[in-house]
Amino acid sequence: MKFFLELGKKFYENIFDSFLIARICLEKIFLKIGITLFKFSKIILEEEQADKIKKIIWKISYPERNSKNIFCYKNLKAKNLSVESQDKAQKIEIIDYIFSPSLKATALHPMYQSIISYPPEGYKFVSSPLSHCSFNIDNVAKEIISGKFIKTPENFRSFFRKFVANCKQENISYFSLMRFLKSRPLDKIFSVPTDNRIVFVPTFPLYLGPNDWIIFIEDYTTLFFPFVKNGETYRIDVRRLPEMKILKNLLIMENCKAIITHVENTYNTLKFLFNSEEISKKIKFCPVAIPPPGLKEDKKINREKINLLFTNSFKGAPTQFFLRGGREVMHAFDIMTKKYSNLYLTILSPIPWKYLRYKERQIIKKYTNTSHLRIIETFLPFNEISKIFSQSHIYLIPAYRIHVISTIQAMAYGMVVIASDGWGFSEFIQDRKTGFLVKGVNGIRSWVDENGILKEDYRNFEFSVNQKLIHELVEKFLFVSKIL
Repeated sequence: MKFFLELGKKFYENIFDSFLIARICLEKIFLKIGITLFKFSKIILEEEQADKIKKIIWKISYPERNSKNIFCYKNLKAKNLSVESQDKAQKIEIIDYIFSPSLKATALHPMYQSIISYPPEGYKFVSSPLSHCSFNIDNVAKEIISGKFIKTPENFRSFFRKFVANCKQENISYFSLMRFLKSRPLDKIFSVPTDNRIVFVPTFPLYLGPNDWIIFIEDYTTLFFPFVKNGETYRIDVRRLPEMKILKNLLIMENCKAIITHVENTYNTLKFLFNSEEISKKIKFCPVAIPPPGLKEDKKINREKINLLFTNSFKGAPTQFFLRGGREVMHAFDIMTKKYSNLYLTILSPIPWKYLRYKERQIIKKYTNTSHLRIIETFLPFNEISKIFSQSHIYLIPAYRIHVISTIQAMAYGMVVIASDGWGFSEFIQDRKTGFLVKGVNGIRSWVDENGILKEDYRNFEFSVNQKLIHELVEKFLFVSKIL
């Protein structure tokens, strides 16, 4: 078990610096936008200024080792600006309120909460109350295209004139433009304040308006929502979609200030897809991180009880259980416990019971009766989730693709992560160095094509069992057990 302990310490040691690097990178992006928009005093941030920025902007305590060689971090708290500072701070509007209920969880994802809780210096995140406009979206879309405005607010008209004119210059059809406009929640967008605040758009580029805006994405697919969805790109070349030209026009417009991503493959893909010097300048890579959890003591690992953990996405639907490899985890656990009786698995996820096979139901019944399997289907508050993470030793996430917050959160809590070779994981985990990658997903459920573009195939995911992935999970665990 010493191997697990040392590997967990290595993860935990690095997570603090990762958080600082992410904050510095985001600070530089926002300051660059701020200088462009509001003529702030010209501040040039060089790499050698990193230490100074750490001390002045965040004032975060550095990790200290105690006499027992345990890493201790003081609690990291979001900055509370004074009333005067709040008044002077530049507003960043979070437009989660324009999202439909099905997309709301995405906008409230912990990845964005870590950004919102620690805004760059001189900024504050706000969310205005929604004043719902009542009108027929079809009619408003028609007047936007025709330029004969009636229901469209005055402060939006100039933006739409320019946007539509650019689309017509690209010979985009009336039907395609109409379909694009109708896919946007115009009735909610018109309630977004149009003062000098920046609009922060999480994941889906649903905003159409005069404000300067930035978008934060994980992969290029969400830019084409709702016309392209994750899991369907195996059969689609997005470069040939009419929405490609529309989206390109939207991103080229001056008020789009940045497209930020935390995945290097996405950074490169966007430059290739849009093939535009203007857009390339707006594409920014910013590593994502979470503040250290502030563990007070080392994990106590012994041979009597090894705690494995599998979780769903943030407020994930029951079927996400399959996309994250939950079915394969259950089968692998059943095999592993025949050799290792000291394994205990916690599944923190709603279970898609109607899709489970008879054998899978039997596995659940068998191990819940012996207390080797604990299933928690309800959504837990953070303090309870933190307790489970603190008590777990190995994190299993053989998912179809990267789930970045889950992965780095497990690392932050000192867990050893066993992930799949699905898209994105190799950017965060080096196999046998900072974790373990199991084969069986790459080339089947997710992969990059000859142009480096992400492709995903989620067909029949509710019914399929990946035997190769199960075998790899077992083999990887057996390999680890030999060096304990």
